[in-house]
Amino acid sequence: MQMDRFSKSEFATVIEAIDKVFDVLDQFRNNPGKRLNLTKLFNYYKIYGVLRDQILSDIMEFWEISLDPGYSDSAFSRLAHLNSSFFSLASHVAAIVKKARTISISPFFQKYLLHLKKEKGQYYVKLKEKSKEAKGDSRQAGGPQKKAQKSMITLTSQQYEDFNQIYYLYRKLRRGKGLDISNPSLEISKKIKDLMALYPELFVKNGGDLVYLTELSQKLGEKIKSQKIINRVSDIEIDSIIFKIVV
Repeated sequence: MQMDRFSKSEFATVIEAIDKVFDVLDQFRNNPGKRLNLTKLFNYYKIYGVLRDQILSDIMEFWEISLDPGYSDSAFSRLAHLNSSFFSLASHVAAIVKKARTISISPFFQKYLLHLKKEKGQYYVKLKEKSKEAKGDSRQAGGPQKKAQKSMITLTSQQYEDFNQIYYLYRKLRRGKGLDISNPSLEISKKIKDLMALYPELFVKNGGDLVYLTELSQKLGEKIKSQKIINRVSDIEIDSIIFKIVV
């Protein structure tokens, strides 16, 4: 969660909205078929643009942290870069993670996965029952096996398209020589800065105005390019990271 790129009031709005999401999720135990319209929630809190992308990413990130047995240390380590002016808000974030933890480890929620979906221009979050087929595969492989822990990065359909454009520019036009983000009037510069702020692991800055794609992001770019060829969008797994594409 890149809190330092927002004003304190913007960040307070973001975490208030995320807190509300987990309050509603807790009520799903009485109606697992229910879904939460995030777009309506965004409109209620007057959250637009990159702040919406931040929330979509953070919902999944907080849920992922909550499933980690060492979630408290993990949560606070991710907040370590904050300056003191954000301390009370950072404490609020940790409280949200603990709330997500309480929900996610309950017997009821152990049967479900958290699922983000875009339908007719509206974003929804819902519960998706864990696949019985996946359990069957585990049995066929010789019983339950400990799986390597994977992290998740959520990309909206717009971020997916933006990154595809950035990757094309980087590989075909710049030929890996770096992307110049010094001109703020260029739309591509804004897209790079927005994605870099949300997903710093995908970019490397040389200390000046040139940005390079990391090995991870170049692998992601190749995967997206392949999906574009067959006109099919799906989640992308690279090493221990799953890129969840919300379409």
